[in-house]
Amino acid sequence: MENVRVIQNACQVCYCDCGMLVYEKDGKIIKVEGDPDNIHNRGVLCAQGRAARQVVYAPDRIRSPLKKVVKDGVTTWEEVTWDEALDTIAYKLKSIKEEHGPESFVVTKGPMRPLQEGILGRLAYSYGTPNVSGNWAYCVGSKVLGYKYTFGPAWRGDSWMPWSDFRNSKVILLFGTNPAVSFIHRHPRIMGDILDAKRDGAKLIVVDPRFTETASKADIFVPIKPGTDAALVLAMINTIISENLHDKEYIEKHTVGFDELKEHVKKYTPEFVEEITGIAKETIIEIARLFGSTKPASLDRREGVIHHTNSMHTNRAMAILLAITGNADVKGGLMFNPSVNLASINKKERLGDVKAIWSEDYPLTIDGTGLVADTILTEKPYPVKAMMVVGANPVQQYPNTNKVIKALEKLDMLVVIDLFMTETAKMADLILPASTFFEKEEICHSIHLALTKFLQVSKRVIEPMYNTKPEWWMFCMLAQRMGLEGFDFESEDDIIELLLEPMKLKRSDLPESGVYSQPIEVGKLLCDGFNTASKKIELYSKPLEEMGYDPLPSYVEPLETAISRPDLAEEYPLTLITGSKLAVYHHSQQRNVPWLREHAPDPLVEINTETAKKLGIEDGDKVIVKTIRGEAEFKSYLTLGIHKDVVSITHGWGGKANVNYLTDDKQVDPVSVAPGVRTLLCTVERMEE
Repeated sequence: MENVRVIQNACQVCYCDCGMLVYEKDGKIIKVEGDPDNIHNRGVLCAQGRAARQVVYAPDRIRSPLKKVVKDGVTTWEEVTWDEALDTIAYKLKSIKEEHGPESFVVTKGPMRPLQEGILGRLAYSYGTPNVSGNWAYCVGSKVLGYKYTFGPAWRGDSWMPWSDFRNSKVILLFGTNPAVSFIHRHPRIMGDILDAKRDGAKLIVVDPRFTETASKADIFVPIKPGTDAALVLAMINTIISENLHDKEYIEKHTVGFDELKEHVKKYTPEFVEEITGIAKETIIEIARLFGSTKPASLDRREGVIHHTNSMHTNRAMAILLAITGNADVKGGLMFNPSVNLASINKKERLGDVKAIWSEDYPLTIDGTGLVADTILTEKPYPVKAMMVVGANPVQQYPNTNKVIKALEKLDMLVVIDLFMTETAKMADLILPASTFFEKEEICHSIHLALTKFLQVSKRVIEPMYNTKPEWWMFCMLAQRMGLEGFDFESEDDIIELLLEPMKLKRSDLPESGVYSQPIEVGKLLCDGFNTASKKIELYSKPLEEMGYDPLPSYVEPLETAISRPDLAEEYPLTLITGSKLAVYHHSQQRNVPWLREHAPDPLVEINTETAKKLGIEDGDKVIVKTIRGEAEFKSYLTLGIHKDVVSITHGWGGKANVNYLTDDKQVDPVSVAPGVRTLLCTVERMEE
């Protein structure tokens, strides 16, 4: 194509950071496709990445800073200059700090990369607030902590994320994840690796209340009751040990606490766990024998396991299952990825002794996003007066929408930085329009997937459209107005060079693609020792015990089930699971993208066909789903591929289809603060026309 520039770049729709080719002509993006030369994704790009250019040219983009004006009860938005918007925010933040202290300012953010996120952290910590929250607890927190207190902490402190080498596995065990369609923190390449492994003879086991697209490829499908995964894993451990399928040599060399574990799991017999999970004891024994007798084996889980009030226990149990079968730090099993060594630029050392909102009650978590609304309303442990929301949408994304709205209304100032007028942005006092990832520079390092030490510098393809700006610029301008030091960057290049310093790299050292990739060393921890006090894998965790937590994982009934709340179950007999993903949307984003909306136009509730018949509901009916907290409206989708006592709703829809009107911010895992949004008692009723 004549006069067309092709730029190798990184997609930033989700954290996968896939390599893409962006075609630009006359200052306009005309085409996007996967980069076949990118070692990270090898040319595979999902629908969201391919449609990303429609986000750039969406007619409803916010084009200029906006200030809310309320007159005679009517709200309008007035365009203002950047100087006026930033001056107003800086003045208000300084006033709030003087009157209430820096901790009264909370920052909540969506997915961000090291450059923008680093300067945001620098702004918050230089201001003096420790309250920077994001999606850690909602996304990976309980998995990270479960692994941390088994294998030990690793790179980047608590944000450690080992991954499974599916391609070289002989048995692949998946809990509550659907990689055939779900790309959030996974990768469009992953399902290909699983299918390639199957073609080489690997067995696939899928544990899920829903018969998902991935489950359709399984050799064994296990339709479990929501929230009972820990019981199943503990029964597998029991069976593997009692049948002498555990790896005795590996356990002797590389673990501590096996005798305590062996005694602890005796009560989790397949017969006992059958009653908890609804899985036949014969199936439990079958999958335990397969996993325990076949090497190498891999195991992974996603939000289907993480979004429960017992998820820390579950993730600890899964880490232990991998360890006793000798599948940790081995090819084809669990692999530990030491990320590229980027500089920490957030200046967290500038913080004083002020504790974050969540520090007292949840000392192990690094993120208590779901606790913020309650803090605003109760002013405990202290008042919160201002919030900045950066690329997030609490009204649609955080549990208990009614409470979130009430909390946001109470703030003295709400600032939202976004591309579009989200339901959260509608509540803001000021809105700052951000540039898309095509309009700014960034470092992408896919901390959640890469089986290599990987980064890619993502380039600006076109200049920022309209009157939008990259976030780092906004943060620096705010900081300068408040007299904070260390924000005199002239360009993104300055920040990129700063981030690369520990690697002894300069941007000019990288190839045109911007990619840096080095292989990781499999088995290094088995040789050098794990980062624990014992230098071994800690099946029995003394650090947890010393902090007052259980040193061994157990099954704990979720807080809202027919067993734990029989009083509620009489009125609300079905179990609601939320958060299942669609291939075309990333959380609450992209429903305004025509190419994607065409594939999923309506908010649906999945109901078992037989259950729906008893309720008088037909496919496509408008229905109301109710919990004790609220109600929401959806279109029914009938399927035999879901447990008869379970209904499932995809999150991210707005208005009356916002599933978080049904969820509860008080139901959290007591260690990680993961939200319990997948075992909620509900009813489904057909709406009258």
